[in-house]
Amino acid sequence: MKMATHEKHTVLRFEKNDTEAGFTVEYELYFPATLIHFQGHFSDFPLLPGIAQVDMVMTFSRSLGVDGGFSSIERLKFVRPIFPERRIILTLNVTHSKSRVNFQFLDDDGSYSQGRILLGSLDV
Repeated sequence: MKMATHEKHTVLRFEKNDTEAGFTVEYELYFPATLIHFQGHFSDFPLLPGIAQVDMVMTFSRSLGVDGGFSSIERLKFVRPIFPERRIILTLNVTHSKSRVNFQFLDDDGSYSQGRILLGSLDV
């Protein structure tokens, strides 16, 4: 059986700026129709699942040195679905203590989703 290959999202632009409270990072992302997250979600109306968006936030946060474990999520809102073949901006606002990450997926027409992830110790 031949396995299908699935592209990943593409980072088109990356920009990091220091703020009083920590730092802000902006990624411009492209989501191809072949992205594995679109497969089967839903077959006749593909959209990027919310859990995939939260996972991307955690993955990008870890690449920035945010190493706390997921504790909880607050103010989570999914406003509009993200469809294939879109260019989306992901903004992350990270506190100096790296204990909180505010995020938003957006474009020129407004927000797709947003929320705040609270991080805790990785100790078990």
